[in-house]
Amino acid sequence: SEIVQMWNLPPSKEGYWLACGYTDTSQQLVRKLPAMTAICEVILDREVSFPDGRPLIRRVRCRAR
Repeated sequence: SEIVQMWNLPPSKEGYWLACGYTDTSQQLVRKLPAMTAICEVILDREVSFPDGRPLIRRVRCRAR
């Protein structure tokens, strides 16, 4: 079973960045989203979570309108 979270991003001169952190490390993967990005959707797994309670992210998709 999944949980879907969606964000509508207003236009921004600075743009938007996506950062992913990894459990039990200080590592992060960071990337600037394309300028036309207006919607980001995250699919979470309702059945699986990390020991600290955070849900497992199955998929992230960001796109233009």
